[in-house]
Amino acid sequence: MACCMCESFNWIDRPEPLLCQLEDRKEYCLFHAPGDLKDHKTLMDAVWERVNCVLKANVWRGENDQKTCNLSGTVFDGDVNFNRIRFPCTLIWESSFGGKASFWNASFTGSIDFLGSKFKKEADFMDAEFTGDSLFSGASFEGKADFRSATFEGEAHFRNATFEAEVDFFDATFGGEADFEDSKFAGQAHFWDVKFRKKANFSSATFSSFMIADQAIFEGKTSFEKATFEKNASFSQTTFKEVSFPLSRFYEEPIFDRADLRKAELLDAPVEDFRLIAPKLPTCRGRRITYDARKVNGSGYFPLDYENDATTPNHTPPSNLEDLYRRLKKSPNTKVTRCWPRIFITLKKTCSEQTVGDGSPTVIPRKQMRLTVLISRTHGGALAAALCFRSTKPSAGTAKHH
Repeated sequence: MACCMCESFNWIDRPEPLLCQLEDRKEYCLFHAPGDLKDHKTLMDAVWERVNCVLKANVWRGENDQKTCNLSGTVFDGDVNFNRIRFPCTLIWESSFGGKASFWNASFTGSIDFLGSKFKKEADFMDAEFTGDSLFSGASFEGKADFRSATFEGEAHFRNATFEAEVDFFDATFGGEADFEDSKFAGQAHFWDVKFRKKANFSSATFSSFMIADQAIFEGKTSFEKATFEKNASFSQTTFKEVSFPLSRFYEEPIFDRADLRKAELLDAPVEDFRLIAPKLPTCRGRRITYDARKVNGSGYFPLDYENDATTPNHTPPSNLEDLYRRLKKSPNTKVTRCWPRIFITLKKTCSEQTVGDGSPTVIPRKQMRLTVLISRTHGGALAAALCFRSTKPSAGTAKHH
């Protein structure tokens, strides 16, 4: 009779069942038997033998004919030490690590699959190298997860992963797409100095503690759509090539000091709560602007200095300019005035009227218009804002509204 778990985990070569659990009378092999029914050292010897057997077999195989080492469903009751070990393409999905799992400086030459695995204590992947795709989707980390200086050359999937303690990706490099959608970070999440070479997806992720991504570099499209930050989130000196925060929620003040936001889409982000000290903002004809509305309702964008104005479509301005004014006006962050007392938004005007302020229409010539939001400090220390529409080429009789 075969092991009751080998078939469900797609083991082709099924080890002989050795152990029997009295409660259900089912037979288990050494790999899938509960931890209290087997010797941990004997299990580790069997794992080493299985990994080495696949490595030796792959020496004489072509690149597209590599064998896969299947360790799926293995129950590791004690500490495991895979430091500096070279792994072939390996399946360890839905496995259980009861002790510390150490993969320090390990090399995964093929794809690695930890889908749904449980790390009940510390998981150490420091300096690990993932040559192929790495799958941690649905995995749970009950202890600290350490991915410092790890290198992910392929795609890295952490979708729906749960980090119940601190997780540290300091100085890690993601060469392929990084997917953290729906992930839960209960402890501190450190992404300090991380390099994301391609797309990074943090949509619907939840950060229950501090999230630190200072000096990180996002070279691909990055999304924090519907992400939740219950504590401070810090993006100081972070560089974004293209980032969006639509419908994201910040329960405490996020920090974007000296961050590069020249291609950030912030129209649906809670910018009134952002702390912005000396950030790099997009410019239009030498002036900094706070909103990049290139993709408002699927149409229209502001011509920026780093784009070719000749290819800029002539769309109507976004309908939520008045909302922009109100949200900037109620911003409690007085530090904004020390950086840039004037905020400019340039747009192309195709209609002759614009409703602002008290709702009364203001007639404006059909020329390219400039919206100026002037934030100044009053004697009482509060912020006052004034909104002004005017033509970029004022002429006699041009209407202005304050």
